[in-house]
Amino acid sequence: MQDESGRLNIMGLDSAFIATMVTGIVVALKGSLDVKGFLQVEGVCYPGMLPQAPLRKYNESHRYVALVCGLSVGGPQDQLKMQLLMSYLAGHAGDDEEHMRQKDIVRLIICGASTAGKSTSSEMAAALTQLDASLAELATSLPVDILPGGLGDACTLTLPQQPLHKCLFMNSSRFTETFRRTTNPYECWMDDERVMFFGHSGSPTSDILRCTAGLTSTLVMERTLKWRICAPTAPDTIPSFPFKSCDPFIMEKRPHVYFSGNQTQYESLLVKDTQGVTRCISVPSFADTGLVVLVDIDSDDFTTSTLTFQGLN
Repeated sequence: MQDESGRLNIMGLDSAFIATMVTGIVVALKGSLDVKGFLQVEGVCYPGMLPQAPLRKYNESHRYVALVCGLSVGGPQDQLKMQLLMSYLAGHAGDDEEHMRQKDIVRLIICGASTAGKSTSSEMAAALTQLDASLAELATSLPVDILPGGLGDACTLTLPQQPLHKCLFMNSSRFTETFRRTTNPYECWMDDERVMFFGHSGSPTSDILRCTAGLTSTLVMERTLKWRICAPTAPDTIPSFPFKSCDPFIMEKRPHVYFSGNQTQYESLLVKDTQGVTRCISVPSFADTGLVVLVDIDSDDFTTSTLTFQGLN
């Protein structure tokens, strides 16, 4: 531990604990100096969970927000899964029981990696045209939010990422009430500011996993809630814009639902304490798994379920 005045050796932290720490977080160490001038650590304190306003009851129904990422439109994967997903969300597939469930899906959030990386501009244009047509069809019946980020998307590499340009969605952008191009990270209040969603396309979580050991995606997300910063490793190991007077990744509010896209597998973790309730969700690539996560925004703990779409392969 060091600052402008000098350096202090720290003792008493085991290797397993050190393996779960990253740069860019604020911690307080409690301990005492030994005869050699080393700080013998007795305890570690993080900023802690932010307080959360009491959740207002809405009704006894069950409405869902769908989370999906890694559509990779234009890629080599089986396109039948994509067609089935769009038909399902638009209410054009399934039996009567499925139609009852489909009508309860109130929003779709696309958490990055919507298009596959292409080597030529004509291939990228074709992928974007295909994505635009699918989203325009969806936007006629369902609010859609799309985040930038992930391999293949036509956006900058540095965080925070600005919304994908309007000219990329000439058809979808006509639906000004139901189609939104959002920033990454993303924040949205639903139900008259009753439920707060927060998340990103996954690069902060993936980078922390790369720099640590013994953690999963949702455990990383739980730690960022305690650290009160969603991307602590930026700009050290994640490119980010320079900010002089503020850190845009500091979490000033505790979300009810916290998601991270483009992870290796689906995970769901309920973080519940005296300060509030947060559902942490790891969303895997749809192109790889065919999986969509549904979040019940009317349940007390925001329970999750999944839909899986199979292609021909």
